Amino acid sequence: EIYTLKQGRLYNFKDAKNSVPLGWKLPTDVEWMELERSIGMADSELEDFGFRGYNESITLRENGPSGFNALLSGTKNSNSFYFMNRSGYFWTSTETDTQTAICREIGANSGIGRFTDNMKMYFSVRCIKK
Repeated sequence: EIYTLKQGRLYNFKDAKNSVPLGWKLPTDVEWMELERSIGMADSELEDFGFRGYNESITLRENGPSGFNALLSGTKNSNSFYFMNRSGYFWTSTETDTQTAICREIGANSGIGRFTDNMKMYFSVRCIKK
């Protein structure tokens, strides 16, 4: 777990799953898609990988109308921080294999990215109530 004062903590996948408070959970990929649908993303885009939903990304960013207020906290691998103030990366609980899981990227100048990434990367976490 990595901590920065403004952006909060970044977690690798294992720590993300283990840090969820009682009564909450790490959202699945499908639950992220439900959020994306609720803010206007077209059903035809929901299951696409890569960037989609530019306007919906604006809605989720800090001070956006959804109230989600995603901070663009960047990411970290074992050596360096990347994309601070340019993108926010968020884990889902959906594993694709023993090494990777599905994540979301909310960029300053892009849509909402749906990707798989290595579980050793450090991303933000947004929990939902069980």
